Amino acid sequence: MSKKVTVYSKPNCKFCVMTKNWLEGNGTEFKEVDVMQDTKAFEYVVNDLGFQGLPVTEIEGHEPFGAFQPDLLDEYIN
Repeated sequence: MSKKVTVYSKPNCKFCVMTKNWLEGNGTEFKEVDVMQDTKAFEYVVNDLGFQGLPVTEIEGHEPFGAFQPDLLDEYIN
């Protein structure tokens, strides 16, 4: 059973690309949300989750985390 994965990102974000590439390379389906295009998502990431930087990754059953963290991705998904 796969977990729901959401990556909040923005264009030209090196760590966003690295996170998405890791997920794709591991065959993980995910939803990408561009916070520059979706103001509600931007407000959610900043106000509700408390993050100031991107990417922010949400994986079902785990606390959201920021930046590119392959160790957490591997632990939470596999």
